[in-house]
Amino acid sequence: MHYGKSATDLSQTAKSHIRLNQGHVETVFRVRVEGLEAHTTYYYKVDSRQAEGTSDGVTSPVNKFATP
Repeated sequence: MHYGKSATDLSQTAKSHIRLNQGHVETVFRVRVEGLEAHTTYYYKVDSRQAEGTSDGVTSPVNKFATP
């Protein structure tokens, strides 16, 4: 996940390892992001990578969330 305080500057990253279960139709990805500021809107996008770290070309649109 790439994130930041501006939709055009997603320079911070958060990563999570996952083990896929081929028996499940869907997969839920979770990433812990620490050190966020209160009362702040953050923008993010998610991309998919192979196990060795290379991108497989799948990227989400930019979304946003706000901290309490």
